Amino acid sequence: IKKDATVPKQASVEQSDESEDQGFTFVYLPFRSRSRPTETQKVLSKLGLPSYRILDICYPTNRKVGILLHNDFVTEATSILAKYGVTLIDNFDPTAVSVLQDPSFANDPECVRRHIALALHQNRLMKVLYRLRQPVCFSAARPFPIKNPQFKNNLKY
Repeated sequence: IKKDATVPKQASVEQSDESEDQGFTFVYLPFRSRSRPTETQKVLSKLGLPSYRILDICYPTNRKVGILLHNDFVTEATSILAKYGVTLIDNFDPTAVSVLQDPSFANDPECVRRHIALALHQNRLMKVLYRLRQPVCFSAARPFPIKNPQFKNNLKY
């Protein structure tokens, strides 16, 4: 993800201030098709979402995009997107069985499909965290259900 050339000089000062709402969260949006994250970021940037505020972009299922944001920026991002009629998907569960689109899982029992959906979500989270810088990835990992005991050892510095 490229840094936006229009980043205000105060951005680094703002990020160092202590926040009451520490942490990161995924915001899920409807999206017409799966494209490269850089293309999705360009679209979001045209809507007014600063690219330096988007930590990562992932596609949990068809026609949905997940954007990793700091908790302090979620309300601002929601209002920016609402100006253009983009509503967030509030009740989306990336670990739900409905996320599985592969027909080979259709005959499996519900508990197996739930386990596969959770494993896919954790795999997606690990890929997202590997792409983040070292100090950010550990704080971004806190709210997510990652069950990899060797997470810190596996990170690429």
